[in-house]
Amino acid sequence: MAVAIATSTNGKYTTFSSTNATLATALSEVLNELDTHNKPMTKLRFTSVFDDTGQEFTFIAIAKN
Repeated sequence: MAVAIATSTNGKYTTFSSTNATLATALSEVLNELDTHNKPMTKLRFTSVFDDTGQEFTFIAIAKN
């Protein structure tokens, strides 16, 4: 699955998120996308969530622009 990228209305934050059957794959996809955009690790926050069945994981990186 592709990484979804969204920017806040005022442009101060950008989120990068991926949903996948495994957390490792979602993490890898987001980290690869962050690398492509040259986002510094010092300006990132991370979170992960999963659905009620535990079959889909979403990994989210929030970048301060």
